[in-house]
Amino acid sequence: MNENEKKKRGLGALDVLIIVLLLAVAGSAGFRYYRDSRVKASQAAELSDYVITFQIKNIRETSANSYLIEGDEFYLDENNEYFGVYNGSISVADAQKYYEMDNGTVVSVMSKLPDEQYRVDVVGSVTASGREDGNKCFLLNGKRYIVNNGELQIHSRKVAFTVLVTDISKAK
Repeated sequence: MNENEKKKRGLGALDVLIIVLLLAVAGSAGFRYYRDSRVKASQAAELSDYVITFQIKNIRETSANSYLIEGDEFYLDENNEYFGVYNGSISVADAQKYYEMDNGTVVSVMSKLPDEQYRVDVVGSVTASGREDGNKCFLLNGKRYIVNNGELQIHSRKVAFTVLVTDISKAK
């Protein structure tokens, strides 16, 4: 056997193994992309409207009147993810602070500062898109968990607030 005959050999076992592995990797990547796109599409189809009710504590009355406007869109501060459309204020009341006295009793004091310093507590709501997981926990936009009594930092184009979530219910 001369050297030319040795060079003309066909595909060896190692060559075939490499080709099979490359095809398996390509097929796996294609299947994963196809499956992920179907899962995302089905999750988007499962999203429903929910009403998230929240409290904003101890803000200026001028902020409550000027910047909490029905129809404004709010976003989460942490990742700028869409939070929802403001439905309006459910209630606006004098801001309250709680103090513990020396004898152990707790007293509530209302804010009665003049003019621009007048402080209020606001209860409002947004209509948000989301779904419930298997444990009846709410997923905002199908991705981020939002829970009752959880604090969130939200903002609109005009203002930013820290809110306390008080209720999450399916929109009617």
